[in-house]
Amino acid sequence: MRKHFAFPALLLAVLLLAACGKHEHEWEDATCTEPETCAVCGETRGEALGHRWKGGGCEEPEICARCGESGGEAPGHNWQPATCTEPETCARCGETRGEALGHDAPPADYWTAGVCSRCGEEIAPLLTPDFVSYGLDAQLVELGKSYGLKTLCYENEAYSTVGKASFTAHETTPGDGDKLEIRDGYVWHIVRAEIVFDDDNAYNYGMIPGVCFESYYDIRELDDSSVYDEQTGVTRFTVTWHGVAYDCRFFRESSYLGWSDHSNTFVCTFYVQLPDGYDGFVVGFRNHGVPWPEGAYTFELDNSDTLYYRLK
Repeated sequence: MRKHFAFPALLLAVLLLAACGKHEHEWEDATCTEPETCAVCGETRGEALGHRWKGGGCEEPEICARCGESGGEAPGHNWQPATCTEPETCARCGETRGEALGHDAPPADYWTAGVCSRCGEEIAPLLTPDFVSYGLDAQLVELGKSYGLKTLCYENEAYSTVGKASFTAHETTPGDGDKLEIRDGYVWHIVRAEIVFDDDNAYNYGMIPGVCFESYYDIRELDDSSVYDEQTGVTRFTVTWHGVAYDCRFFRESSYLGWSDHSNTFVCTFYVQLPDGYDGFVVGFRNHGVPWPEGAYTFELDNSDTLYYRLK
């Protein structure tokens, strides 16, 4: 007699489904690294979500916002050197440390602009010479040319005269060890000039031209430092050239040649000891009738009749 076994209906259905490879998937959620996966058979569908990195920086690694996984090691700062205007700066994150170096530039003077030795930027432009600032350069004359010079008649100040002035020669020499002292780094400038007077006012009432000397660059420095020695007739003064102060000398010799054919010539020789190469000394003639108050500078006067010759 055959024996028959009865299987529960549900178990039979499961076995039949398994036998034919079919079942109902139980999907587990996708992760950053895995797609959705069936918990029963391991089948997948779709794609992994991928990490969603956030945060991080030079000193902290990135962190996945989904799974919390670290994105590796922090790269560290990538510092760029400090400059004159910027501190040391990380090229990755922009963080800074320390301070900018600041410019390293000498003060500007009349010959050299203030240029930074680190970056080459011009920090301060050349200083403007006083003769330019005060418009006195308009009164500068050239060697060998003749110019009209108005000045006072000394016997009757109600009258003035106009002479023909010229700077006739300019030479330099180290000195002669006698009248012209020899000093290392200095040269003597010898400038010869004359004024010819031949009008009636000069003939009848005399004439008295004013003689002057100035600094083309810094009028106050020269004037304030000038000391006149009455015994020797020498004026000592200071000029500053490329940051160095120089002790300089000035004196003059002048006379009238005397009247001849209704003409008289005032001759003057200027002697100036300056640092070799210096180009900022000025000699000249002025209208003696223009008052020069005690302590006043030449740029405070009326210089419309003044003639200046620059030693350069």
